[in-house]
Amino acid sequence: MRSVCKYSAKMAGKSSAVNVNLLVQPPCLSTCSTSSHGQFQKSSINGYLNGKIETKMNSNLEFGDGSEIVLVPEEDLQLFDHQVSGHGTAEKGLLKHKLGFILKPLQNPPMGTREKNFYKQVFEKNLEKPEYYNILEKFLPKFYGVAQIKSKSNNWNGNGSLAPKYLVLENIIQGFTKPCINDIKIGSQTWSPDASEAKIKQEKSKYTGTKFSLGICLTGMQYFDVQKNEKCKKSKDFGKSLDSTTVNEAVKEFFNAENSPLYRNLVKVSYEKLLEIEQVFSIQNEFKIYGSSVLIAYDAEYFLSPPKTEISSEILCNNIPLRVYLIDFAHVHPTEDEQLDENYLFGLRSLIRIFKEILEES
Repeated sequence: MRSVCKYSAKMAGKSSAVNVNLLVQPPCLSTCSTSSHGQFQKSSINGYLNGKIETKMNSNLEFGDGSEIVLVPEEDLQLFDHQVSGHGTAEKGLLKHKLGFILKPLQNPPMGTREKNFYKQVFEKNLEKPEYYNILEKFLPKFYGVAQIKSKSNNWNGNGSLAPKYLVLENIIQGFTKPCINDIKIGSQTWSPDASEAKIKQEKSKYTGTKFSLGICLTGMQYFDVQKNEKCKKSKDFGKSLDSTTVNEAVKEFFNAENSPLYRNLVKVSYEKLLEIEQVFSIQNEFKIYGSSVLIAYDAEYFLSPPKTEISSEILCNNIPLRVYLIDFAHVHPTEDEQLDENYLFGLRSLIRIFKEILEES
């Protein structure tokens, strides 16, 4: 049995409607639904993940707004093993706190300062902020402040201020058992206005098949192949090999399009979330963002747990285990010309068009 979920949205100033056939009986959607910040709450639907998801984010534990540095014991941390792109290495990559937080290395000034301040600006409790911040806040990992790791190697009895600092952020894939992640950098210009000539030359030489024609770069992705029952990871080289004729198939591969018709549900929800993000950048002229990514994550367990009962289309649309977030804000600059961020909008609208084309395929 099928249900047709209709929706319409404005794209690039034009109204378009897309009809999407959604399976009413997907693999179970769950004992879980999520808030905008990924904290799990039990729903009335039985089956998904067999109720094994456990909330580890402690809402009473606050790191602050970044004004003060909080010490985190080294024994409470481990390497985050799902990083698909970025500056992290085995020695200085993302870390995961035992309570579920992610610690991201804070870059040296001015990049690290920009990123920290942007998170503070978005999550600041200020009634005078423009309304689009309410939308933007939904699509950023929740910011818990800044931390340093307390360990013997940091010599905390001496000068602990020399220890590296970390942004403390929400774990985007918290609760997922088979996390699939796609990091898509947005914009043809991925370098800051203050970048050196060498940096500009370096950035222009990368991802040439999609960066200038579409304004996007697939910098890394991993997914769980439900047919082969194995995890697949694609490196930067895979993204660099893509062009405008192959990028759609790469997106479909990420969503297991060859393995299950349910991939369309994931694409549809991603498309709707991208349209929400577009609303922000169609209005805001406060800042311009370079080198930032849209990160799409879903749980492949969605394909593997058969439903026990029929699920209404409304519940289906609201409970797909998929999240879309904006990440990496080391190159956010105040707008000097009070114009829209056309560089970002170009890439974002190209991505929206790709998802729309996939949905419209017969």
